[in-house]
Amino acid sequence: MPCRTILGEPAGRLPDDPAGKRQETLRDGLTALAALAILALGAALFVPPLLDWRDWRGDIDMRLGNAIGLAVSSQGAVSVALLPHPRLSIEGLEVAPGDQAMGETVGPLASIARLDLALSLPALLKGEIRVLHTDIDGLDVRLRHDGAGRLLMPRFRAGAQGANVALDQVNFSRSQIRLVGGNKDGKAGAERIFGPVAARLSAPALAGPWTIEAEIAGEPLRIVTGVHESGRGFPLKLSSVTAARRIDADGHFDLPVQDDALRPSWT
Repeated sequence: MPCRTILGEPAGRLPDDPAGKRQETLRDGLTALAALAILALGAALFVPPLLDWRDWRGDIDMRLGNAIGLAVSSQGAVSVALLPHPRLSIEGLEVAPGDQAMGETVGPLASIARLDLALSLPALLKGEIRVLHTDIDGLDVRLRHDGAGRLLMPRFRAGAQGANVALDQVNFSRSQIRLVGGNKDGKAGAERIFGPVAARLSAPALAGPWTIEAEIAGEPLRIVTGVHESGRGFPLKLSSVTAARRIDADGHFDLPVQDDALRPSWT
């Protein structure tokens, strides 16, 4: 029997047809979801360039500081991108102790001219941190020692995050390490500078294994470790080869904490 139009209803569907209403509801829901997806994509593409991320500097500094348990401050340009993966670029970073116990005598622990950090979005959604690619330019690290072979540690703030961290690739350029002698009264003593340093490192977890390829003052250095072993440290192989000499070392390296200091050991 042919279909009829009743009270303005389209032919082919009877009034109060449950199946037809379900189809309309589903179609409307899918349309709304598509609109939301388009809005979200548009925001990800266009909102970050339009925002002045300097207004968010305090929040960015705080989150970076919370992640490492130290005080972080920045003075330079700040930019954020969301696609194709979350990316942060920031200039003029300084890292200081979590409190002022050391800061008054030794100043910043490190400074960075420019940091470019790219993270994996799927890992973040799982509560993990996977660093896809990081460029650190102009890193200047200041380490203190007590003259007895111990590196003095900064006081970390409570609550440093211990999330799972994986490093796909971290690059250092135009960097240097300062080793500063410390006195009992806390004043800085003689200083030795190692650099310039260029390096590339990677690790699937902070506990290792690590792969580090570096050049320090023109001298090549390659370090490969295994996974950290309790009581022994990292199994480590080190090599440095030039036209004039070759250095190879194989053993365990550890940095145990003793009385707020690190005592490097090699066995």
